[in-house]
Amino acid sequence: MILAEITACFPSISDWEDSYLADRGQRLLGNIPGFKAEIILGDKIRSIGIFFDNIDPKSLSEILSALNLITADVKESLDFLETGSAFVVGNPNMPYQRKYQDYSAKISRIQAIDAATYFLSIQANADLQ
Repeated sequence: MILAEITACFPSISDWEDSYLADRGQRLLGNIPGFKAEIILGDKIRSIGIFFDNIDPKSLSEILSALNLITADVKESLDFLETGSAFVVGNPNMPYQRKYQDYSAKISRIQAIDAATYFLSIQANADLQ
């Protein structure tokens, strides 16, 4: 997985903020109302984080594009998103996770007083603790 493939998953984000982490990793952050993407790079792609308020057709397309990078299967990506979203709605304090060959995907629901935000994390298996 290369950076150009990941940023291409998010055509609605035109500006990426670039910063460096204490461990010398690079962090790219793209933010539009209701949708935020974060990419952490080291020697390879370490993680992709996506925060979203709801799934509209545009954000669904972008989320599925990112998932397809690790599943290589549109049906598997859609199944993960549907099953995971349903699980976290019923279990808001518990994430739903699946492991794939080199990466793992996890979806969580963060409940605020007046709204919920979903967080999808794609992380390199070698970086999982």
